[in-house]
Amino acid sequence: MNVNIIDGYRGISHVTAENIGDQNAGTFGPDLLVWDVGEKLRCEQISNNLVKIKDGAFTWQGRRGSIDVGKYDDLDIENGKQGEERIDTVAIRYTKDSITNVEKFDLVVIKGEISTTTGGARPPELVKDPIRNGAILSEVALYNVYIQHLNITSITPQFKVLPQYQELFNVIYPVGSIYMSVNNVDPGQLFGGTWAEWGKGRVPVGVDSGQEPFKTVEKSGGKVDHVLSTAEMPAHAHGINHHNHEIQPHRHLVE
Repeated sequence: MNVNIIDGYRGISHVTAENIGDQNAGTFGPDLLVWDVGEKLRCEQISNNLVKIKDGAFTWQGRRGSIDVGKYDDLDIENGKQGEERIDTVAIRYTKDSITNVEKFDLVVIKGEISTTTGGARPPELVKDPIRNGAILSEVALYNVYIQHLNITSITPQFKVLPQYQELFNVIYPVGSIYMSVNNVDPGQLFGGTWAEWGKGRVPVGVDSGQEPFKTVEKSGGKVDHVLSTAEMPAHAHGINHHNHEIQPHRHLVE
């Protein structure tokens, strides 16, 4: 049998990095997510040749990594040249020793192709092999560094920050959202925050800028009951099928 218990006693050391990686990937997905703690791996430009990545934690392809609180990594950026543009990528690089199976993360700068056309620079290609499938090298972009001539002109993050538990509900249901349920439960008990009843006794209709009655958010109208006037009656006809009236022979008595 190949099925194993993970969260249970087996009498031997049995929880592996792969087990934890599967749980992380199944919970957070395979993409790079930076946790909402510390400096959140903030990139600080020191000069046109040096950037600093501050402390924080992340998860990517099931593996978690961090720069400890108060620590940072310095990364060198190669000089640009007049008349040239390029995009360098600050990447998280995963490696696994094929002999010892030891895994580690490093921060690296991957140089982009040089372009002499304004706006023609593109980020470098990264190695994106799946860690779960046994990759010994894989890379993911943390920041793209835009270099025009001699200067760094912008640094753009390539990741999302994972909201904290309560903030996650604010992402799913920001202020102004509508929660619909057949259960008589205050949504505040489920998601926190202050909720108010909306549309009581009414049917919601989507906004349609092309129709005057529906072009404005939260515009209300209509009635529960309505008697049609003559002007509101649609054009119609009352048809009478062809028929005969038959009168039997009879007499009328006159006194």
